[in-house]
Formats: sequence, structure tokens, C-alpha cells
Amino acid sequence: MKDKPIDIINRIEIFLSALYQDAQDTKNYINFSYDPSYPRFLQFDAANLIKALEYICKFFLYSTKHSDISIIFLLKNYSPKSVHFEIKIKSNHCVIKPSQYYVSKINEYLKKANAHMLKHNDGEFIISFSAALTSDRAKQTQINIKNQTNTNVLIACNDDAVFDAISAQLNFLGLKVVGKNDLNNLMRHIKDSIFTPFAIFIDSGILKNQTKLQEILEFKKLKNFRIMAICQNDELANNLPANVAILKQPFGTDNFQLALKKSLEQ
Repeated sequence: MKDKPIDIINRIEIFLSALYQDAQDTKNYINFSYDPSYPRFLQFDAANLIKALEYICKFFLYSTKHSDISIIFLLKNYSPKSVHFEIKIKSNHCVIKPSQYYVSKINEYLKKANAHMLKHNDGEFIISFSAALTSDRAKQTQINIKNQTNTNVLIACNDDAVFDAISAQLNFLGLKVVGKNDLNNLMRHIKDSIFTPFAIFIDSGILKNQTKLQEILEFKKLKNFRIMAICQNDELANNLPANVAILKQPFGTDNFQLALKKSLEQ
């Protein structure tokens, strides 16, 4: 297929929305990371590359349960005309009986996309591809927080890959992540008499604990910070308070900023 100019963020987020449902059906979780500082208008064979990514994800989704599956784009080389990526797709649970059907389809679509398999085993795939840069330029943010004086954000979730992905998105917007990926760190800071966060990102599973939820909501009333619930599935996104915004996994740059924008408007 001929290479075409695309907005990779827009195209990937369509793909992620389908993966989210597949993950729901198979009782797995998808994490995604594409640093928002990376270029988003590229020219390459997106259709066949994304098809390869789909079959890699299916390799894990339909052979494991309760697995965290991460799709991580890593920019390896950058020139005025082109970029070279490595994409790491890995699961925290290895596939016990790997399907050769999926491996065959992965290789078929990688070949069509002129991409290459660097490594694969029962728990991880690494592929590489190059793309030409286009003359298109997009506004990278949907929200404006340049005049925001309080830029401190706290994060507490169960997965370091999710923490890293959220941190990259926040840093790109000019917000500062304080401390590590830890609930104790988050609670210590929101209880501090001096410290006031701009927002907190917290695993929705933690908010299902009514005692913990009410404690956090009391400090929200006092300090007026935003609460973003990181939700791995629809069940965890249900029955949360109206003043808690939802960030569903997997998310790309646009969906992340849309969720944050909604929280600012509440």
C-alpha cells in the first residue's frame, strides 16, 4: 500500500478504541505511550503497520487474562526529513501456548508495511519502522494552562508504564509531577497544610474504597483540586462522583487532553 500522510495520534486513537473493547471482552488491560513531543504528522503505510500491531495485541489478548499489555513508541532517530521508531509491545504475563497464526499474520503485515521485527518471544515484541515527516503542523494542545500558577500534580496508580505515560503528557503541558507513583505520597501531600495540588490522577480502584474516596473528597472541598480517575475498564468507571473526571485506558494525547479539559470545566 502506498505511504500516505496521516495524523498518527488520530489514527492510533481510533485503533485504541477498538482495542479497549477487545481488552474488556478478554479481561485484560491495554496501556499506550506515544510521547506528545514526538511529531504527529507522518507519511508511512499506517494501515498495514496498525494491522500488525492489532495482531500482536491479539497474540496476547486471546491467550492471557488479567494481563497488562503495553504499546510503547520509542523515537530512535530524528532528522529534518524522517523519523525512525521502535515499538515495544509487551505483556506482564507470558503466553503459555503461543499461536503461530498470529505470528504469521504479524509478519505478513510488517512486510507489507516495510517494517521489521527486531525481537519477539512469548512476552514481548519489538518492531521498527521509519516514516517521512510532512509539512503539516498541528496545534498540539486543546487546552491552555500557560497562566496557571499552580502546576503541581500527584499520581497514584498500579502500573509504572501508566505513570510514565501520564507524566509525559503532563510535562508536555507544563505541569509538574510531584513525587513517585505511590498512594502514600499522594495522601501525604494532599493532607499537607501548605501543599495544594492542581490535580490528582488516581487509580479508580482506589476510589472504590468509600472511606478513602470520602477522605479525598473532603480535601478536594478544602483545596479545590481536580480529580482524574484512571479507569482500566467500564466497571471501574461506573458510579464515581460527578466531580471526578474519567481517564480511560488506553489513551493518546488528544483523549488525555480532552479528559483533562473536562475536569477543568467541572
